[in-house]
Amino acid sequence: MTAKQRSDCRVKGVNVHRVILGLLLTSWAFAGDPIPGRNRVPVGATLCVVWTVDIDEVDELTLRGKQVDAVHVKGQRPRRSTIEQLVPLPRRELGLFARFRRGRGKVEVMQDPSRANGYRAIVRVTDTKPGWAKQVVEIFYAPRPAAPPPFPVSLPEVRATTRPHFWGEQAGRVRALAAKSPEAFRWEGPVEGYAVLAVGARGLELLPSPDARAKTGKTSWGNPRFDGRYLALSVCDGPGHARVIQRMNVAGERRVLIEIRAAGACRLVGHMVPAAGVDALYPPPTELKEAWASARAAEAQGRLADAAAHWIDGAVRSARREPRLWAIEQFCRTQPYPGPELSILEKLTVKKLAAQESVAPMRGKNIVFAWPEDYLRANPTRWRFLAETDAAMEWLKRWTGKDQVRARRKRMISRFRVDKGGVALYVDFRLHIPRKEMRYPPDHGPYSHEVSHGYIGFPALSPTGRYNEGLTEVSRVAYWWFLGLDAQWQPFERRCLETLKRHYDEGGDLAGVPGYAGAAGVYLALARRFCAREDGSIDWHRFAALFRAAGPQKGFDRLAEAAERAFGPDARALIKQLRLP
Repeated sequence: MTAKQRSDCRVKGVNVHRVILGLLLTSWAFAGDPIPGRNRVPVGATLCVVWTVDIDEVDELTLRGKQVDAVHVKGQRPRRSTIEQLVPLPRRELGLFARFRRGRGKVEVMQDPSRANGYRAIVRVTDTKPGWAKQVVEIFYAPRPAAPPPFPVSLPEVRATTRPHFWGEQAGRVRALAAKSPEAFRWEGPVEGYAVLAVGARGLELLPSPDARAKTGKTSWGNPRFDGRYLALSVCDGPGHARVIQRMNVAGERRVLIEIRAAGACRLVGHMVPAAGVDALYPPPTELKEAWASARAAEAQGRLADAAAHWIDGAVRSARREPRLWAIEQFCRTQPYPGPELSILEKLTVKKLAAQESVAPMRGKNIVFAWPEDYLRANPTRWRFLAETDAAMEWLKRWTGKDQVRARRKRMISRFRVDKGGVALYVDFRLHIPRKEMRYPPDHGPYSHEVSHGYIGFPALSPTGRYNEGLTEVSRVAYWWFLGLDAQWQPFERRCLETLKRHYDEGGDLAGVPGYAGAAGVYLALARRFCAREDGSIDWHRFAALFRAAGPQKGFDRLAEAAERAFGPDARALIKQLRLP
């Protein structure tokens, strides 16, 4: 009787001692983790077993010399199981490798044969979808591969932070200063979701978003003076947080807006604080004194476009978080909206979009939001979101040194997709955002990647299309960092590096990195090794040297050369360690 025939008999019959052995092996095998990198069969490996099985969830195969046994682990028992042993497993320390000839789910080597385990090997097959599926698994043995060197970059810690994202969320010293100024108003009321409190010369108005519940409770009004003053909060109590958006240079907008995100009763106390007192809390760094002085002089003379240009110049140049966020705040406050008139081409594009649904273009310096009219009306802070997006785009064009948008005399145009597609698209300077992202307020998440496409295009840094998308994801991280969105960029950066590390531990090379995240992890590994600061952040100004070092030729070798020109020989060594294809 052949090994194949003996296996068929085992599956059809009942063998008590084999069942007991299977239970013991199952409980023991689950204790370990799969050995990484065993789906890539090395050249010269010997094919020893072909296993054809219809499984439901999890089944295992144990090999020891001439003995091969199927062990049911989880789900329904296999309907069919055929084991064809081509050669016995040698009684020596070897490496086992397994791959699908046909199948779905995953096949993993759980244990190599060794003297310590009696030269027994274990292979596990997991079906990740419901119902039985036919799996054909090939199992090989070869000399055991040496353990790969450890991943060359330490994974960054995701630090919980309560630091404000924007100045309008106001740190403690701003509130301390507010408490010393005359009280402007008191407000309290329940908010479930997102709402905006509009503070004007004549009183307060609560503006709930369409998907929220909110109502005004108690209000007291101190008839505040607005000229030359900032609105600051001395009290902000409740299960959530608030952000103050100072008045902007928008036609017809003469109110200060307070965004409230909460899930219950809130209480706010506001004060009008002299601007000079708040300015004194944020002195410019030495290298930015001239830019800030020029910005204030231009603003005093009513030259708001010049003032905004000086403020964003200071924000882009600032390596420190606090001065950068303060300069972004001033840029948003003085930005002379609306932006330039629509060009003929932009009017044609908007007209085409309007044929599908009613849209109202909102113009910025670098981007035009062609959003549905009802969505615009429901977002009272829409101008602030446009200002922040414009600020991030100013950062990207200076950071990368590659402004493809302006080079073609265009602005990006953003619209919501009429269909219900699940992904955002970037086509010829147009951003197509899925309907599910029509949030209150708008979120930078879906915009950051698509906007970055207008500034990323470096052949030497993008050996494949996946790497171009990965570099765009890195640009997204820098976009969030610039705006102070630590809660977004920190976990995203770690996820990209974890994706690359798993691929590396499994023996993969740079040509096979999985998805956008894996490709982004390659650039972030360079950033972590050569551009990390002591506080755990990344010096993105330093990272920009990689863009300047990029040449016109494509290829993984060109990426290694650019890394060496930007950061030195150790950078080339890092790329090689990540396994050049």
